[in-house]
Amino acid sequence: MKTTLNYYLVGATGISVFVMNLSVYLDFAGYPCRGELWLLERSWVLISIAIIICLIIHTYWLLKRNLKKDVWVVWGMCLLVEFLGIVISILLATALTFLDIDHFADDLRPPDEVVLALPVPYTNDATLNSRESRFDGMAGDILLYRRHQGGLYAADVWCNPGEAGQVYLRAFEITRGDGLSDLALRERTEQPAKFDSKEGRPFLHRMDFTIYEGNWGQYYGARFEVWFKPSNGTPERKLLEKNYKIDGWMR
Repeated sequence: MKTTLNYYLVGATGISVFVMNLSVYLDFAGYPCRGELWLLERSWVLISIAIIICLIIHTYWLLKRNLKKDVWVVWGMCLLVEFLGIVISILLATALTFLDIDHFADDLRPPDEVVLALPVPYTNDATLNSRESRFDGMAGDILLYRRHQGGLYAADVWCNPGEAGQVYLRAFEITRGDGLSDLALRERTEQPAKFDSKEGRPFLHRMDFTIYEGNWGQYYGARFEVWFKPSNGTPERKLLEKNYKIDGWMR
C-alpha cells in the first residue's frame, strides 16, 4: 500500500511538472494572452495546490502508521522532482526565447494615412511622479509610456465617466482590427472609475500592462480604447480612443 501511494504521488508530481512545462510553452506561443487557455495560464497555482494536497494526505497516512522516517523521504523525493521540474521549465523558457514563434506582426506596417502617436520612454518610477505635467487638463486623453522592453507599457488615462463603475483598456491592431491581448489587458487595467457628476474635469487612472502580439522592433499601429462599465448595470460604453505605434513583448 505504501509503495502504491508513493507511485501515485510521484506520478501526480510528474504530471504536474508536465502541465507546468506545457503551460510555459503555450504562454510563449501566445495562446493565454488571447484567452483560449485560461486554465493553463493559471496552472502554476493549480499545480501547487494539487501537490500540497497530495503531500498532506500522504504525510497523514505515514504519521498515522508511525512511519515518521518515511515522511522525510517522501518530502525529499517530491522536492527533488519539483526542483527538476523548475529547472526544466527555466531551460524550456530560455530555449523558446530563441525561437521565432510569433508571426503576428510579420506583414504589418504602420498605415501612412493614420496619425500614430509614439509612446514616451522612461527608465524609472521617478518619471511617474512627473507625468501629470504632460496632461493639458482640458479634455480626456490616453498617454502611453514604453517601459524598458518592447510590449511592456504604462498608461495615464484621463477620463471622467460622470458615474460610478469600472474603467479598463481595450486595444486593436488598426489594419486588420484584431484584438490585442484581450483578456489579459482587461484583467490588468480594470479599476474603479474616478468621477465627478457635477464637474467635467477628467481624473487620472494609471495602468500597467503587456501587449503580447508581435516581437521587439516589429512596429505596427494599435488603437487603444478606454471603456466604462457602469455600476448600475447599463450597457458598457467607450469613453476615449487614441492610436499609437507599438511593438509586442518578445517572450
